[in-house]
Amino acid sequence: MTGLDPNVIAAFSKDHAIGRILNDIRTDFIFAPQYKLLLDSIPDELWDEATGQLRSGTYNPSSLITAEVPKPSGMTRPGSILYPVDRLLYQAVGDHLASLIDSQLDGTRVYSHRIAVPDPRFQMFDSRGASYEEYKQQVIQLCSEGNFTHAIVADISSYFAHLNYHTLENLLNAAGVPEGLVTLLVKTMLEMWSGRFSYGIPQGLFPSDLLGNFYLSALDAFLASRGTPSLRYVDDLVLFYPAEDVARSSLAPLYRFLRGIGLDLNESKSAILSVESLIREQTELDKLFEAARQEIYEQLQEADDVSAYGFQDPWEIEQEEELLQLEAESLALEQLWEQRADIKRPKRDQLDKFCLGAFAGNRSDVAVSTVIDELGRNPHLTRMYCNYLATLVRRNVEIQRALCRFLESDTCIYDWEMQWPIAALLGVRTLPQSTINTAVAILADRRRSNELRAACAILIAKFGSGASRTILRGHWDTEDLDHVRSAMVFGTMFFGEAERRVLLSHWGTQSPLFALIAKAVRKQLSAASPGR
Repeated sequence: MTGLDPNVIAAFSKDHAIGRILNDIRTDFIFAPQYKLLLDSIPDELWDEATGQLRSGTYNPSSLITAEVPKPSGMTRPGSILYPVDRLLYQAVGDHLASLIDSQLDGTRVYSHRIAVPDPRFQMFDSRGASYEEYKQQVIQLCSEGNFTHAIVADISSYFAHLNYHTLENLLNAAGVPEGLVTLLVKTMLEMWSGRFSYGIPQGLFPSDLLGNFYLSALDAFLASRGTPSLRYVDDLVLFYPAEDVARSSLAPLYRFLRGIGLDLNESKSAILSVESLIREQTELDKLFEAARQEIYEQLQEADDVSAYGFQDPWEIEQEEELLQLEAESLALEQLWEQRADIKRPKRDQLDKFCLGAFAGNRSDVAVSTVIDELGRNPHLTRMYCNYLATLVRRNVEIQRALCRFLESDTCIYDWEMQWPIAALLGVRTLPQSTINTAVAILADRRRSNELRAACAILIAKFGSGASRTILRGHWDTEDLDHVRSAMVFGTMFFGEAERRVLLSHWGTQSPLFALIAKAVRKQLSAASPGR
């Protein structure tokens, strides 16, 4: 068990930690609304519980909640979330160290995860889209200057899974991080979450993004000492050379240095490219979109010229120009989406992310049929597909039926895929009994993943018949995993008042985590029905 200097704890920012986690949750690898409820409903109580454990020296991290997340290749990588107390303290420590760590990075080389200052919206980092665009434009600029003919384009193999604690500890000490925080972060948190191994940090969390970005500052310094111009976005590297033979002769020193800090290049994603090829690679999707946008814009202008009459105020002309541009961009997205079948992977995956994010924001149903057809075919994109469908599911029966069919077929290669249709379906009013029966069978099957069984518990609690809920209640005594049980406590909010009161008085007393969720459920329902 571990404690921390009370003066350091007092310097932690509750508002930043909670606000940033609420933003970070949006891209979690695992659907766990029961933990978000704590941050929404009882943030002060959760903060007091977490910092109280540190002050008393009784803090002992729980194990990670980990899912096998599919990659485009068909292989998987671990995607994890933390239990609420662990996540809150991890974020608080990361926030406390953020400015110091950021000051150690070479801003002329590193474009990823720049700390947002100020940060009123609790994003932690500057816009990732804008930062990546800046990185991409800098790559194009260096390619175009005429000083270089070739570049090493490199990706590090299983990067977050191989970060070495000894190296990280040395880097933190050299940066001036207080010894107590280094011990808490590395010796207590990271070592516990890795299963007492000496490497690997949980991927997909803001503090891990911070540490992962910082870890390669040693590589940035190494390249600077050799006079090698380089650009980096997390572990995506571009190193520039005046000739191909110089680039080739630089591979061996690069490999040696990376292996010295526990890393290796992903050979399938690393190559020596001419700067011309690199420019084409960086701009291919942008050019497709811009060509479609420009074509449509010209068509709209021609139509507007034909229909216009009389004199127009200059302000009206300017407003119409802006509207034409917006309409052109919207239609260009649709035209680009229609071209996706002709685009090969991995560019098609990039196109999907680009278009579906915009369609979701606009509540556009233009991609619904295609996305439904693609469900199950591209496991690594299932979360993104379901995020898009979730924006339309409440009023679209076609989407509801498709998601239910997807669940009931239960033919997914990866359990990870199936939690996202459940998340989307929680936004509808009713579900067929056949879908609920599928969830009941999965919940009882210990061979299925914990994150999927937890999601099924919530679905049964919300939509289940009296018989299904009876099965759910009876499952408590045979369930031994806190993550699944926490979902069951959360699910009581969908029960009748009398039944909920009995269950919370029983389930909510069996651990500090369950007690917090029970309190959050009561507060949430009280706020929703103040007269109750």
